[in-house]
Amino acid sequence: LELPVYQGNNVRHAQESLSAARHKDLPLKTHELAWSCEILSYATQKNMTRFASELNSFYHSHPKSRYIESYIAPLEKYRIDRLTEYIQQKKPYEAIEYYEKYKEHFLSQLSPSQQYGLFKAYYETRNIAQARPFAESFYKQLPHDQPIDLLRFLVFTAEYQSTYEDSQDLYQMQEESIARMMELNPQISNSSAIQYHIVRLMQTKLAHKHYPWLIRLMKPWSNDDVEQLCSQTYSLLSTKLEHSLKEQPTQTTAVWNDLKVLIDQWFPEIFNRSVECSRNLLSLEAILGRQPEFTAQSIQLWQQRTEWPQKKIHLPMQWQLAMQAYNTPQFKPLALQLMQRIAAEDPRSYVEAKMARVFVDTQKTETEDLWD
Repeated sequence: LELPVYQGNNVRHAQESLSAARHKDLPLKTHELAWSCEILSYATQKNMTRFASELNSFYHSHPKSRYIESYIAPLEKYRIDRLTEYIQQKKPYEAIEYYEKYKEHFLSQLSPSQQYGLFKAYYETRNIAQARPFAESFYKQLPHDQPIDLLRFLVFTAEYQSTYEDSQDLYQMQEESIARMMELNPQISNSSAIQYHIVRLMQTKLAHKHYPWLIRLMKPWSNDDVEQLCSQTYSLLSTKLEHSLKEQPTQTTAVWNDLKVLIDQWFPEIFNRSVECSRNLLSLEAILGRQPEFTAQSIQLWQQRTEWPQKKIHLPMQWQLAMQAYNTPQFKPLALQLMQRIAAEDPRSYVEAKMARVFVDTQKTETEDLWD
């Protein structure tokens, strides 16, 4: 008992006396009893660090002691509290190390909040396989007003499924999370914290699967941020287009529509901001323009872009489009129209103009008449 008048000194004196008794010439049972009382005293007084340390030593000296059973409850509470402390202090490495050390003791005792915290710890340290056992608990506790945790879960599913086969339940949780993310999109502003998770997602083999909500998220960010447009948004469009051309040709329409919105918004002003970015975006359009379903639209768009600068960048793209269309009977009339526009450029500056004139000039040269 801690007597107030002694301000805890009586308890400390009793602990010191019990500790000293272990070093006296006493019967083994008396030695065991004194040490046991000392250990339980630390637990009662909430000195859990000393309690755990002494208990470890006691167990190795008296592994079959009948007193050990009385330590189980306070020891389990101490370990749970210690794990919770690491989680609350946002120390993922310490939480993981402590959990792994006492894993077999925690399995049946972890609360939902501790499972939530361990999932985040494993995720933040990129231990995706170890995070999997806590995924369902994390998903069930996802708050509706914190999109960043929903983003964490989506990144986890993409990273995990890029490496491991999994059961249907994870796919179901992923699909539901994507639907929720589509709803939350307008509430998410660009920040370094959000960008960290987006970058991780973009690095997975399944980034294309998340295209609908990612492009919906990035388009507003790209409205006045050329760096965002030229890096992340371009990368997403490129990734989705590459996958669509190989695996899902019908998905190219979404990429075409989204790309057209961005080009209409940024061109031709972007030529003054980033020549490389303008070339990259137009290259995506050129790839799509070579697909039969977009060829006519692409030619018509170029017919409207008469005042665009940096012709050395886009005239070669127009010429390639015109040549491919020329060799396809249904697009040949449109191709000739585009060639006529290209031919109007200065042939001394652009080789494409010189080549276009060969196709559109119906006047035979003197040499050709002699040959005939």
